[in-house]
Amino acid sequence: MTGVEISDVSRWLVNCHRPEMHFEPISEPDAHKLLEISAHHGLASLLYYNFCKQNCIAIPIYFHPIFREQYLKTFSQNSRSIRALHTINERFSDQKIEFIVLKGMALLISLYRDIGTRPMSDIDILIRAEDVTAVSAIFESLGFQQRTIAGKSDFITKLHESHQLDPWIADGVRIELHTHIYNSNDPVRGNIEQYFNSARSVAFEDRQYKVFEPSDMVTHLLSHLGRHFFYGHIRIHWFNEIAWFASENDIDWEKVLAASSDRRYLNIIFLLQHYYGMVIPGFSASDSLKDGTFDLEQVFFSFLSDRVEPVYVRKNRVFRYKLNTVKGRSRWKLIVGEFFPDLSFMKQRYNTKSTFSAVLHYPVRWCVGFYRLLALLFGRSYR
Repeated sequence: MTGVEISDVSRWLVNCHRPEMHFEPISEPDAHKLLEISAHHGLASLLYYNFCKQNCIAIPIYFHPIFREQYLKTFSQNSRSIRALHTINERFSDQKIEFIVLKGMALLISLYRDIGTRPMSDIDILIRAEDVTAVSAIFESLGFQQRTIAGKSDFITKLHESHQLDPWIADGVRIELHTHIYNSNDPVRGNIEQYFNSARSVAFEDRQYKVFEPSDMVTHLLSHLGRHFFYGHIRIHWFNEIAWFASENDIDWEKVLAASSDRRYLNIIFLLQHYYGMVIPGFSASDSLKDGTFDLEQVFFSFLSDRVEPVYVRKNRVFRYKLNTVKGRSRWKLIVGEFFPDLSFMKQRYNTKSTFSAVLHYPVRWCVGFYRLLALLFGRSYR
């Protein structure tokens, strides 16, 4: 599929972070489609700010107020999140607790020109493991409550060894704390102290915040997008942000490629190079593309057109991948864990304190497990 022409709507989606771009006027049906897909992928607010707000005639004028509603909604939510971040910053500073702002919020305060242009579901923060107790006390004093979030399988949760702590939530703001930024099964490795030592300080609303230095930022964003892309849960704005961030910062691509040698991440780099025009020294498309599990570009275009990859295909691919990452008895534990997770996990997964209620959910697990085994045995390739 390399070299396939993308549609006018897709061209808007992959370039909406570039206000200097010239676009030909689009039809009303395409404008409807652009609004729907951009809202789903977190790009409607940026489209409004860069084009509608500037009275761009390429988008029919009567669509501008609808895009503006998306912008105002994002602005309101982000205003609450930023107020919470400022408060946390002050309390952390009082106790001399260092932290690094990650992912969406890091990009919002260091890259975006307006707080209403980047939707976020949470604030990700990296702290040192020894500060967890003190940080938890601060959040409790601020009225935050910690929510237990269960994964899809207790075995998978233990296998991946995610270092993300249960989130803290208050007044519609969700904070996710990390003591590491990569799961144990990620090919990328990093030393926390090195991240703190190399982090750069950015000024935002008369305050200073630490974010990753540019090459570490790109590596982290690639790993995040690589995982989500493989599992079929992404937003197109994650691609845009890497391309945009790399264009405005000096990136050590040799360092990034050395840390991102996994094929999932090389696939993302290929798409960025091919469809976003990124120049990446030392990268060859032959290092990527064919991973034997799915047609990379086909899936990318399905996201651009807002088509959802068939569920049975995604589950088949993901389950095969999980089976390939474990050996011997662990494979058996993986399959049994899908059918018969322990009761403590069932209570968390289905948000109940009742043992009786948890037991009633076992048939759901059996159906899901049986479905995945069928997908594993009979699932077809994505076309």
